[in-house]
Amino acid sequence: MDLILEDGPRIHLVEMKSGQTLDGSWLEPLRSQREDLTDRPGITTLTATLLYGGDQAQMRQGVRVLPWHAIAKLGQD
Repeated sequence: MDLILEDGPRIHLVEMKSGQTLDGSWLEPLRSQREDLTDRPGITTLTATLLYGGDQAQMRQGVRVLPWHAIAKLGQD
């Protein structure tokens, strides 16, 4: 996990990769950490985002995938 942003009861998990071609294995740390935190008391929102060097935004296995140029969307749900 490259970055964990906490905003009160909201947690944003962020993984960053420089590759331009999305590799499904990049999602595993996010999915695993999200699972570990799911039952943590006091958390109301738990999001997982992968920033990568490609240019397509998408959802994969419950993880938001964003290109680097969309980094400003990190805090937006």
